[in-house]
Amino acid sequence: MSELCIFVKAIYRDWIASMSGAAGVLLAGIGTFVDAVPGWAFWLMGCACAFVAAFRVWRAEYRAHHNYDQATYDHAVRVLAKLPNAHKCLLKQLCIEKVVNIGTCNGIYELEQTAFVARDAVLPNYRLNPEYANILGILLKDWKGDPDVRW
Repeated sequence: MSELCIFVKAIYRDWIASMSGAAGVLLAGIGTFVDAVPGWAFWLMGCACAFVAAFRVWRAEYRAHHNYDQATYDHAVRVLAKLPNAHKCLLKQLCIEKVVNIGTCNGIYELEQTAFVARDAVLPNYRLNPEYANILGILLKDWKGDPDVRW
């Protein structure tokens, strides 16, 4: 399913909920005091609800992808700037693969000190710390490291 279809369906669901909720009750209430509610009032309310639905859909996605505060982001920028390229390559690989085995890479123990990675309690694996996963994904998305550096 295309992203546009998903977006339109999400807005439609929220818009219908808005129209059948408070907005519908408001128009029904006005209709009890006024003989005939003009057609433009329904159009105006429908447009307002569609705008609110679009905002609510955008806000849900924004909050899902920006679940950190500015202090955490600033801390990640400072720590990442001090790391050698080999460690940045490893972090970028973790952003892609989500997990790495302890025995397959060098430098993971040093990264553990940054709080960017966390050791699995059961398996011999490391994962990105959920608090930093989105931030590192953003910071390392366009980072171009030395292609010869491999972990």
